[in-house]
Amino acid sequence: MVAFSDWSTYSLMRISSPARIASGCNPTRLAQRIARFIKGRKEDYRGLRFMSEGIWAALIGVAGSILGSLTAWLLTLPAAVRNDAYDKVTGTIDEPSPNQSVAKTFLCSGIVTGLQPGSGLWLVVEVGDRMWPRENRPVPGADNKWAVRVFEDGRSKIVSVSLFVADSKASKRIEKWLEIGRTTGEYPEQFGLPGARRIARVDGIQIV
Repeated sequence: MVAFSDWSTYSLMRISSPARIASGCNPTRLAQRIARFIKGRKEDYRGLRFMSEGIWAALIGVAGSILGSLTAWLLTLPAAVRNDAYDKVTGTIDEPSPNQSVAKTFLCSGIVTGLQPGSGLWLVVEVGDRMWPRENRPVPGADNKWAVRVFEDGRSKIVSVSLFVADSKASKRIEKWLEIGRTTGEYPEQFGLPGARRIARVDGIQIV
């Protein structure tokens, strides 16, 4: 006895195809459709133990396809939301100016617009591809202007200062990095800030 006809297997694969899921099919509606499909064939399910190896392989393939497609669809949602929020944020660093000489503690200021709930701002000192987030964080006022003091006492006397917008997870990672640094006295360089995007940068700042 074969529990599913070739046509039934084809129908199940068709309604749960990766193409349908990737094209924006609602997972809840997809699950409901599959449930109705199975309910209409419950007589076939009574004979599951008699299914051929071919039918088992087809069902396993369908299940894997559904799981993989749904997982990919769900994983893209946070990124889409995050990128949409990032696209709305613009900013400038108006002070210091490029190639300006500054003391080890210097004022950094600018303007930020479009900052969304759940996103935060960070100033980052950069030397080449190495990064050191700073503890004082920009907080725009009602006029969208921000200003903080930055302390820089590293080995390099010429640095860049960047303004980053970060999602909540990225901010938590940076906060943890700073917390460990305060405890150990060591702030190892970072080679990237996942979940954060640079929105402004000033190069050639000379520390005197």
